[in-house]
Amino acid sequence: SVTAFAPPLKQRATMKNSNKLAVTFAAGIVTSVALRRLYSTVCRTKSSDDEDCIYLDYNGTTSIHPRVLEAMMPYLTTHFGNPSSSHHFGKQPKEAVEQARRSLLNMLGAPPSTPLSSIWFTGCGTESDNLAIQLALDSSPYEKKHIVTSNVEHPAIDVCLRRLVDDDKVQVTFVPVDNQGRVSPQDMITAIQ
Repeated sequence: SVTAFAPPLKQRATMKNSNKLAVTFAAGIVTSVALRRLYSTVCRTKSSDDEDCIYLDYNGTTSIHPRVLEAMMPYLTTHFGNPSSSHHFGKQPKEAVEQARRSLLNMLGAPPSTPLSSIWFTGCGTESDNLAIQLALDSSPYEKKHIVTSNVEHPAIDVCLRRLVDDDKVQVTFVPVDNQGRVSPQDMITAIQ
């Protein structure tokens, strides 16, 4: 799944009281433990007024940027046919998906000969995570597959990895985090076999 636009900084994290706060999170930097701890610190309010709270789960979901919404509206309302269909209703959505692929390849600086099929769209982050894990395993030259992750991994990863372990397809080492939600780099290095 591709996130094309991030909300403005003031929308991402601001607080109206005297302790002005601006926080920017990068995907994968803040662990769920640290995020929960931070959330409980900055969102102590008895009011249901969102102005008193800071939304810190932009890794989970974001509002749709107005330009994205504008570009998507024809495909959410009028041209909603399946782009994989061979019938008339799939023609415009198929052209739009192909154009989106061309645009992404261009933004990534890919050579013009790069096939459009190099860009895959998924329905959600969980599907993307599962696909990335499966493709990494499929392309690994090693017979014995071993993955190292933290013990506070997002369920999209955790459930997939535990299923692969149950199916005896991979060995997984879950490295613990400290009381600040951080993984020790030395523990990660030690866990790599």
